[in-house]
Amino acid sequence: MKAALPEHGGPDIDLDDDSVWKKWKKNEQVSIVMLSGGVDSTYTLIKLLKETNHTILVHHIHLVNNEERFEIEAQRVLSIIELCRKLYRPFLYSETLIDHSNMPFFGYDIISVGFEAGIVAHSYETAYKSKVSGWTVGTCSEEGHLEKRFVYAKAACQANCFPKKAPDFFLFPPIPKYEQIQY
Repeated sequence: MKAALPEHGGPDIDLDDDSVWKKWKKNEQVSIVMLSGGVDSTYTLIKLLKETNHTILVHHIHLVNNEERFEIEAQRVLSIIELCRKLYRPFLYSETLIDHSNMPFFGYDIISVGFEAGIVAHSYETAYKSKVSGWTVGTCSEEGHLEKRFVYAKAACQANCFPKKAPDFFLFPPIPKYEQIQY
């Protein structure tokens, strides 16, 4: 699966090419992990904590909508944060709230995630006078991702980083959920 990055985001990346990830993880950089509390984003966080020396910014969005899953996600995220800090290494954690509970349509989560990733990146740069290199979300091979959504998510991220360049968006090569759980 290929995902085209916007003009400001660098070259295309081949999500099935492990060499892209190998190059990315060698760099000392700051990476944002958008953590939902599910298997995919938890795997992504743990992989970054174990396999890189990146400064990790973990961000959770309380997405309140008519699916009513925000409470269980919030509980899971707090457990994951506590356990990862204990088992791996320190990282920064933040959260925001988006409330669409009064709307019959609440949009695609990934677009909201991109929007908030931009806020996290811009806030980090403002507070620490250091740029965020990249941001990511969890994904797996069983769940097809409409690549066009990534383009809009990256544009939403760029909107909140304006007038500066948004961090690059990256994904791990997708693997099955059962392999993520084993990892």
